[in-house]
This record gives sequence, structure tokens and C-alpha cells, in this order.
Amino acid sequence: AGANILGIDIGNQYFKVAVVKRGKFEIVHNLHSKRKTPTAISFAEDVRSYGDDAVAQFAKKPEQVPMYFLPLLGANFTSEEDMTIGLPKNYYPYKLGYDADGRKVETS
Repeated sequence: AGANILGIDIGNQYFKVAVVKRGKFEIVHNLHSKRKTPTAISFAEDVRSYGDDAVAQFAKKPEQVPMYFLPLLGANFTSEEDMTIGLPKNYYPYKLGYDADGRKVETS
């Protein structure tokens, strides 16, 4: 019995998932039968959703649907100004700050 391999390509706009089973490479389709899924998460209405379902919520509640956040992962911000430079404001209408332990958090 051989091992299966799962690969995830997380991009700023889309992510893709692929598996290798018995030497065959296959890109996994999402619930909407698409090979690529928008990199977005929705926290609207106490329900978490991602991808196309999250993008559908963006028009109603953009402040609850982070998109284009990949540049923030692992970033080291030293000031509030650093937290806004380079972010596409039309897709990232959030304020960032620090919690009591000094961790970066979204504060809006």
C-alpha cells in the first residue's frame, strides 16, 4: 500500500489542492466543480465559509470577509502604519492592532 500525497498551493487570490494516488496526479475540484478556489474566508452570520461562498458574502458584509491577506501571514509589523502599506484597501477594509499579549489581531 503506497502513501497518498496532498499538495496545497495557497495564492493571494486563489488556492488549489492536488493529490497523488498510486502515481497519478489529480487536481481536486471544489464544491462548485472548479479547480481553483478564491482565497477568502467569511465570518458572516456566525457561519464560517470559504472560497466562492465567502466571496458571495463580500458584497453584503465586506468587513467580515478577509480576502488578499496572504502578504500578512508571518509579516512583522512594528507600527500601525506598517499594517496598512501595500494592502488593497477595497479588499481589506480592516484595522489591525495588537492584543494584550502583543499579537497582531484584526480590530474592526
